[in-house]
Amino acid sequence: MPRMADLIGPAIDELLKHNPEAAKFIAEGRWGDVIAGIKAQGALIRRRLVSEIEATRLGHAKGQALHELAESEYGVLLNPEPRTAIGEVALSRTVTNASADPAGAFTLGLIPKGFRFRRPARPDGFPVLEEAEYVATQDVPLGDGTGNLPGYTTPVGGQHQHTEPIFVPIEATRTGPHANTPTIEGQGLPGEALDKLPDPTLVLDSLTAAGGGAELGEEDGDYIRDLCLHTYKARLGPTWSALIAGSLSNERVRHLAMVKHAYVDIPAGNEVLHYLRGDTMLFVADGSWAGSAALAASVGKTLKDDHWLGWGARVGTSTVRNKLVVVKANVLLKRDRKVDIPALRERIEYFLNNYFNHRFNWWSWRLQAVGGLIAGSHPHIQTCTDVEIVDEAGAALVEPPEELTISSLDDITNGIVHYWPKAYDLSFV
Repeated sequence: MPRMADLIGPAIDELLKHNPEAAKFIAEGRWGDVIAGIKAQGALIRRRLVSEIEATRLGHAKGQALHELAESEYGVLLNPEPRTAIGEVALSRTVTNASADPAGAFTLGLIPKGFRFRRPARPDGFPVLEEAEYVATQDVPLGDGTGNLPGYTTPVGGQHQHTEPIFVPIEATRTGPHANTPTIEGQGLPGEALDKLPDPTLVLDSLTAAGGGAELGEEDGDYIRDLCLHTYKARLGPTWSALIAGSLSNERVRHLAMVKHAYVDIPAGNEVLHYLRGDTMLFVADGSWAGSAALAASVGKTLKDDHWLGWGARVGTSTVRNKLVVVKANVLLKRDRKVDIPALRERIEYFLNNYFNHRFNWWSWRLQAVGGLIAGSHPHIQTCTDVEIVDEAGAALVEPPEELTISSLDDITNGIVHYWPKAYDLSFV
């Protein structure tokens, strides 16, 4: 990058070569105006050169320049269009009779493609949810005790209770993140049918949807950079980066975690069964920290259809669940400084939000790291003490392992935990 002196110096030298008397007027006067004009032009040229250099650097490129860099240098084709949320509605119905055979216990019926469902708004909860509507994406038959998954029978006294679970794939009626439904531990996933169900005994147990989003914008810069970086590494072969790149190439995914060797030891009497779901497990969520079985399945399909998997590779996909937490800490301020407490609190919360929601290893946290982050967030802070991460009931939580592991079948079927700060209880001393 040329210095300003490199641009102006030759012009002054050439001027003095032809008119030595002009030296008295370079700082001020008419010749000074000419030099000032050249300096202004030089500033514009330098600014343009800086922009062009930044546009060729993955860590600095932004906006359209980043999109063009992703396509030209990394072979990443981005879809800038907004996305709809996809998910599933879980329904069930129960019949009790004297027969141990569920066959014939349930009336036949059909939930047709286009059947409408609704999720009510939750303006006062966390996270805040808008009202959203969804439609079934395919016909789902009912009856004969099987639904679209095997039913089950439970003895009740001298009777038999037959339960038929039904899962209806759905898609939001309009694009955007408003239709995403983050799964929160301890909270239900409410929904309702807008059209008339074929059987009045059907109960809507849950509605989940994920993957909705707006057009790609500046806030997606880190996502694009991660996708480019792992796509570049994936050129070396079917590496772990290939699985990450393949997952991120699914335009609905923004957060993911990988367990390279996923297994669960299950006690069975005097023995322990070694349950292997797949050589690798991927857990995915969208930008709203919402996950659904449909989103996880679409990632698995992307990995296979677009040939991100190596020969013989086995990969399972699952979702993410959220645990709401409160971050508590005492913040000791330097006595000789006047501090704007509301502005300082906002700055600390910004750093903590990035720590819990935008790190690569978002499934873990460390009290020492949280305290250090708070202490280093502003020069007016002297230190930070008594850091705690507590659940909604106020019980202190134990630091989760740094290395992501599968500890139970529940982790595989319901997803791993993301710790989501609901509030920040900061005391300034």
